[in-house]
Amino acid sequence: MARPLAILFSLCLSLAALADGGVFLRVDTRANLPDQQAMIVYLNGLETLAIETRAKAAGEEIAWVVPLPAVPEVSPATTGTFPTLRAACAPRRMDVPWQLAASLGWLLMVVLCLFAPKGFERRSTFAACIFMLLFLCCLLVPTLGKARGGAAGDGVEVVDRSIVGNYEVSTINAATGDSIAAWLITNGFAIPADAKPALDDYTKEGWCFVACKLRRDDAGESLLTPHPLVFRFKTDRVVYPMRLTGAVNTGDLSLEIYVFANDEARVDGMETRFSQAVIGDRANFTINDPARAHPAIAALAQGATRLTMLRGTFTRDDMKRDITIDWRPPTDSHASVAGRQDAILLGVSIALAILIVACIVAKVLQVIGRASLVKRTLLASLVLATLAGGITYAATEKAPMVAGHKWWRTKLWVAESCTLTVAGDYSNGQPKPSLAEFRRQVRDMMPTVDPDALKQLQEEDSPGNYTIDEQDGEFWLTLHWPYGIRRHQLTGMPTTKK
Repeated sequence: MARPLAILFSLCLSLAALADGGVFLRVDTRANLPDQQAMIVYLNGLETLAIETRAKAAGEEIAWVVPLPAVPEVSPATTGTFPTLRAACAPRRMDVPWQLAASLGWLLMVVLCLFAPKGFERRSTFAACIFMLLFLCCLLVPTLGKARGGAAGDGVEVVDRSIVGNYEVSTINAATGDSIAAWLITNGFAIPADAKPALDDYTKEGWCFVACKLRRDDAGESLLTPHPLVFRFKTDRVVYPMRLTGAVNTGDLSLEIYVFANDEARVDGMETRFSQAVIGDRANFTINDPARAHPAIAALAQGATRLTMLRGTFTRDDMKRDITIDWRPPTDSHASVAGRQDAILLGVSIALAILIVACIVAKVLQVIGRASLVKRTLLASLVLATLAGGITYAATEKAPMVAGHKWWRTKLWVAESCTLTVAGDYSNGQPKPSLAEFRRQVRDMMPTVDPDALKQLQEEDSPGNYTIDEQDGEFWLTLHWPYGIRRHQLTGMPTTKK
């Protein structure tokens, strides 16, 4: 099994030049990590770990320290890696038609009329029907609207130092927690006192540390999402270290882990939100079909057969111990969420169904001579229906409904149309431009087709966006969808029309 990850320890450096030329570090500043996403690929004792984190902190430099069980190879991940995984594992929408609740409401009124107990006056039955109709209308009103939705010190060995993407990365072995803390402080990494026990534990267990430093232009406090990093190392047990994160974090941490392997991943305290095969013709999200697979993810996860997405929220107490990833036989699963309107409709439908059954039961009791129980049954059913409808609404996972596939198609049509138009201009014998020039011409054309195109479209490998690259002397356009890609060879292609 393996033991990856990483623990994020995001701290900031605030530099101030004084009159005598000295430079001082504010070493007591902390950063809060509201959420992290990790992608883990574990095959044949080799773990590939990609991490994306968001940090809210002040300062011109952000220091990120990742403890790992073995010295890794470090490389940058593309900006679209995690947006693509999030889209592929996004929960399905629970669609509850309003006609269901309306039909049950009318059925209830029919049942009340046909099965009214003896002794009930017609006026009472009619009043009950009117009440139920008004009650149903009040519940359905919200659903009838339109949805919107340096140099090493004593006891420290610098194994490697390199520039990886936007980061300056140093991989360090240390004999003690004090020695790694001293090295980090000397090299501009602010270390809180309560982080040192975690550093001691990791050094005693023989772990190394990857220290990543990112410089930014904005020194004010802001939410920063740097590009992900990928760590590849040998390991026999998958563990996601949390102790360092817990020591330096100022609040709760929301964690999502995407695990590629040949079995389904399981973690105590984390919910399985998605588990499906990622190879074969029936796979919604595939890594073995070059015509559909996201290139960066497919390259990292090659050889795996299943993707599991886990989600959980951890307090500082929870993060006093590392996360251990276990395995179990694969079972397909996919979480569902509802919009607020669908949740209301589901609760109303459950309540109405209970009332219909209760009325039928009341009639049966009347027929068999148990009329004394009829009133109790009806009153109890009203209480039960109210509780069941309310509990159903509260227990249904709700989320805002976002733009659907029609909006996606419109966005990507703009990218496709403009790219193919520019490519068509060079099919008439004009000299072929450089890739950078070709990209610029495509971006310049987009506002002429859609004034908001430059705000909605990015040239990156994330869902709803596009990339243009060059292979074997030919330009290629790649359109990125939630479950795959579509590629066009550009050179010599004619202009397309809407």
